[in-house]
Amino acid sequence: PKLAYPHSAVFVMTHTWVPACAGKTKQGGKDETGNGSNSNSFSLASAYYARTSPVRPRKPPLCPEKHFKPHTHFLKTLYAPAGNEDRMVILNKIYTRTGDDGTTALGSGKRLPKHHPRIAAFGAVDETNAAIGVARLELEDAHAQIDSMLERIQNDLFDLGADLCVPENGERAEGALRIIASQVKRLEAEIDELNAALQPLRSFVLPGGTRAAAALHVARTVCRRAERGMAQLAVMKDETVGEAALHYINRLSDLLFVASRYVNDKGKADRLWTPGENR
Repeated sequence: PKLAYPHSAVFVMTHTWVPACAGKTKQGGKDETGNGSNSNSFSLASAYYARTSPVRPRKPPLCPEKHFKPHTHFLKTLYAPAGNEDRMVILNKIYTRTGDDGTTALGSGKRLPKHHPRIAAFGAVDETNAAIGVARLELEDAHAQIDSMLERIQNDLFDLGADLCVPENGERAEGALRIIASQVKRLEAEIDELNAALQPLRSFVLPGGTRAAAALHVARTVCRRAERGMAQLAVMKDETVGEAALHYINRLSDLLFVASRYVNDKGKADRLWTPGENR
């Protein structure tokens, strides 16, 4: 059945976003589901838009034409009532050509050049997620506990991308998906759990050892780059980054470091730095 404008709608996009008002067109057109559609969409280039807090149902606003470029396709967005975590979208068109001019759109609708520090920040978060995905392939069944942690983290990183894509001081900031303190606390608890089983560390660790450890070190260094980008963005004029988001990306690199030691026979197979050894 046709759904009214939802209490809670989430758009988690890798390349293309269709606004909530896509279901209403001035012409009252219908898509194949019987719902109204709008062919206007724009590229997000790994950006995200999310609304998760309950709000009063209201009619979707008409789409300001100046914010959109016309296309001959649309995305079918699945809406969910507030409190329902099974929210998703269906991507039935990947390329949009809207980014051919070197710009991309935030979840707020604002377009930025693709080299803008905010785009670079959530792009590095996306790279971190991909590096973790590769590391998980090396864990296999021998480290199911860490693999489960990393699976949760990969989902969190989409939350983080959603957070960064809708600036706290911009349009549509109210009710947008944000990293919260409990997610940071979970990372800290998992770090403590893994670290308690490790050999005491008496020097810096040379990245390597097992294949899994090496892959986790790569993910850690990519994560550090994402953190640097977010920290840079946070001090820029007219830019904001949530405190919990900054804490999360910092703790994540710590977890990846501890996990890399854990899969190196709980630190016994670590290769340590010897200062000046080869002088």
